[in-house]
Amino acid sequence: MIVRNIEFGKGTPKICVPVMGKNLHLLEEEISNLQGVKYDLVEWRIDFYEEMDQVKDDIYAVRDLLGETPLLVTCRTQDEGGNACMSKEEYCSLLKQVISSRCCDLVDLECFLDEEIITSLVKYAHENGVKVIMTRTGAECPNPLPGSYSSAKDIRQRVQKAVQQGADVIVSFHFNSSGSGSANGAEVIYQNQSYDAAIGLESKALAEKIQKELVA
Repeated sequence: MIVRNIEFGKGTPKICVPVMGKNLHLLEEEISNLQGVKYDLVEWRIDFYEEMDQVKDDIYAVRDLLGETPLLVTCRTQDEGGNACMSKEEYCSLLKQVISSRCCDLVDLECFLDEEIITSLVKYAHENGVKVIMTRTGAECPNPLPGSYSSAKDIRQRVQKAVQQGADVIVSFHFNSSGSGSANGAEVIYQNQSYDAAIGLESKALAEKIQKELVA
């Protein structure tokens, strides 16, 4: 997947830097402070903006400040662990205004927020040339395997739901626990070659790069 000058899925893992300024002046300062910093894209957390009504106008200034750097826009409501206090309808309206500006390259959507709203936003984003990243911020496991706390079934359903809703990117982070005090470190799970040899090799190569960055 290519977004402006960045190709995702190839090369080294991409670095995303968040900006969370409460107004345009603070955003300008944050972006200015990024000079000399190595990064690939910027995430604008609009849920921290003081005046939500200004987002639809100020996004043009943010776009100009970033030049050709890809821009990801995220709005986390308080129910999702974010800062925005708004109804589902207000959430949908705000993100449609952001998307219609065509100033952002990617938009982050909560996969399990509301099926009708998310499906509508995904369709609208794709119609406007905006890529969709789907995330899930909840820690609960709503679909465990019968008789266990295993998340295997839940993970499969998350992926299926994201695919059905038209997601462009699916990323899953897990913080595992162990009863052993000696357990430590990070692991990256990738698609094996028994399913598809070509995909398995590509997945392994990407996993090795991610693992290298995690332990660096």
